[in-house]
Amino acid sequence: MHTSTLPNGNPVKDLSLLGRDLTKVCIIDNTKSNFELQPKNGLHILPFYDNQKDTELKDLLPDLLKIAKDNYDDIRKSLEGIRSNMKKRYKALGYKTY
Repeated sequence: MHTSTLPNGNPVKDLSLLGRDLTKVCIIDNTKSNFELQPKNGLHILPFYDNQKDTELKDLLPDLLKIAKDNYDDIRKSLEGIRSNMKKRYKALGYKTY
């Protein structure tokens, strides 16, 4: 995927360059600024570097499979609920920045 740089110096992945309907696209990334151009399409996960116990993608799998199965008109609405649940889980784990 093509990466651009915003004026603040952060790299960003521009999902519009995929040429796909953004109502059907999700990006999962551990760097929130990477999907700053399309924040409603993104799920911000915890960093996985050097974490042998990382289960972020496994934890998201049931929600992602439901989105795929239910064939929503706009998955961004479903992503809102997933983000809300993720924030609650991260807060319970003691993470304050997610």
